[in-house]
Order: sequence, then structure tokens, then C-alpha cells
Amino acid sequence: MSADTNLMKYIQEDVKKYEGIRMPLKASLPERLFVRKMNSKKLHPNPDDEFSMPSIGPNYGIITDYASRISRGKYWNGSYEDEPLYIEKMHPDGYMILNGHHRWAAAMRLGMRRIPVRIVNVTTDADIDKALRMTSNEKRVSFDLDEVIFCDGEIFEKKPFLLPGSLNREHIRLGMPALSHFLLNHGYDIWAYTQKYYSDDTIRHFLKAYHIRINGVITGYSRKRWKKDKLDEQIEKKIMNKYSITLNITNDEIIKIENRNGVFEQYDLDCTAKDWSKRVIDTIKSWDDERS
Repeated sequence: MSADTNLMKYIQEDVKKYEGIRMPLKASLPERLFVRKMNSKKLHPNPDDEFSMPSIGPNYGIITDYASRISRGKYWNGSYEDEPLYIEKMHPDGYMILNGHHRWAAAMRLGMRRIPVRIVNVTTDADIDKALRMTSNEKRVSFDLDEVIFCDGEIFEKKPFLLPGSLNREHIRLGMPALSHFLLNHGYDIWAYTQKYYSDDTIRHFLKAYHIRINGVITGYSRKRWKKDKLDEQIEKKIMNKYSITLNITNDEIIKIENRNGVFEQYDLDCTAKDWSKRVIDTIKSWDDERS
């Protein structure tokens, strides 16, 4: 039996072993802060990832490439900061791989015992339900965390003296604290979305250092990449049923949607403008004045 056949057999046996009993658990803060390497046999393939599907499965060429780079010291090379696997604590044991299946397979092929990891707590349905129960507002604003709240340009907020967590390399767009203050004071809930693997509390604590409070966080869309459209649709339906008004704010535009009848308005933005946040605030004020 070939090594590739053995790998697929191992994956399918592992998936079947935990079928019906697998569930995500919240990892403790010390665990997420200090665990940087993990025994490869404690990691389980994600059954909802294409990697684990018999009809699609692993890309053995990618596995071979990773294995070659690792064995030649061109990858990982003793540093856990070099593309760790993102994993989620799992009941009844071990951790489920969220991102990095091919690197895990390469490590298994090479017989590596410990590989670099980053443990995260991604958003669950229970987290979303709790956030929705804790608010009475009927309006919400959604931001892409990585493209709108975080800023790669030259116009950003001054960093606080001490920043918590692993996001301290990120910059906050200029005016975001004032914009979030305005939104919350005018009856809007703030939701942040990201496809990356951040923990909910990591995002909240980081933003809180800038006096930005958010009501809900949606993390780790990619946990079910092949079901992404379906997953997004389920999340959006649940959230939209709660709110009558949704504002989707991107770098370049604001789209206002009346969820009950589907009516929408659009306002274009200049993402390079220094008064970007003021333009957003002024537009929302004008829309709210029209409703009152």
C-alpha cells in the first residue's frame, strides 16, 4: 500500500472515529498564549475540509513540497512563528485542524513529533445566539475587520502604550474609535467579520484598547471552506432576522439595507480621505434624520 493510500486511510479512520461525538471546546487563555508546539498525533483533520473528503482529498504534490522544504531546513526551521497550524480544541480529545492540513500531513510523513501550532477559539453558533440575545437594538453595522477596521495605509490611530494579545502589529484606521462611539450612541450594534483565525476575546481586548466596543464577532469562516456560501447564508439569515436596518461599511462605500423589504441605498466613499470616518458619520446622520 502506498504512502498516499495510507494517509487517506488514516484520515478517513480518524474522521469516522469522532463522527457524532466531536464538538469544539473553548481553550483557556494560558493554553492559547503558551502552547506553541503540539504532538502531531494529537491533531485531527477537519471533516468539513476538502482535504478530508474522499472525492477531493489531499494534494499530494503540495505535501511532497512541504516535506522537502521541512527536511532541508527551509521551512519551520525551529521557529513556531513561521506559518503555524491553526487548531481548535476538540471534545473528546485533541485538537481539530482549521488551517494547515497539508503541512500536518508533511510532518506526519517525516515522522515529526512536534509541530508549530496556534490554538484559537473561533466563533460558534452559541456565541452568535448569545450576542443577539444581549441586545435590544434593531440596527446594526457590519465591518470587515481585516480590510476596514485594520489599516495598512499611512492614516491610522496612534497606538496605545500597551496593546494586549497577538494583534499588536495591526493598525487601526484613523477615526474608527470616534465612529464606533457614534454608532453605539445612535442605537447601532457593531459586528466585525473576518475569515482569519482570531479568537473572539483577542479581537475584543485589542479593540477595547482603542476604546472600540463591538457587539458581535464572526471569525473563522474558512473553518468550513467548501460550505462557505451555505455557512455565510445561515449566519446572515439569523442576524438579519434580528435587525430591521443593516449598514455594510467597506473602504469604498456604505450600503444601507432595510431587511424587511430589501430596499437599499448606497453612498460612495474615498478610502484614502483623512476625513473618511466623518463622511461615514455625516451620511448615517442624514439617513437617520430622513427616517425620524
